Amino acid sequence: MIDDDVATRRVLQLSLNRSLAAQMLLAHDATTGIALAERKRPDVILLDWMMPEVDGLAALTILKMGPTTRAVPVIMVTSVSRMGQIDEALSAGASGYVCKPFDFHVLKTTVNRVLAKSRPAGARGWDRLAALAQPLGLGSNR
Repeated sequence: MIDDDVATRRVLQLSLNRSLAAQMLLAHDATTGIALAERKRPDVILLDWMMPEVDGLAALTILKMGPTTRAVPVIMVTSVSRMGQIDEALSAGASGYVCKPFDFHVLKTTVNRVLAKSRPAGARGWDRLAALAQPLGLGSNR
């Protein structure tokens, strides 16, 4: 999970670890998150849009072009909520979109739906989760 806000990272990490039995991979910016995704090949990536240097849409494009990450489903979890921008992310390859502030049940349902579509029949559980979000430098633990 990559988010500039340490509190958001912690809340999501604890919530998703408990409710989905997921291992969270943490990063604080898109560059670090992309590198982590390439090394660890997560089952799903949660990606925020608003990031300095490399924004979420650019990161999504990079992930979808990468040989080790192109098949990894990406769910945008972001405050960017205009319909045209949502369509742009989905057209660029996002598998889902959850607007902040989010309802945890909606996020969990979206993650489960995306994972169910991406897993072969009969596959149970999932090992890793990388959530990519925004590093704006506020509250970050870099």
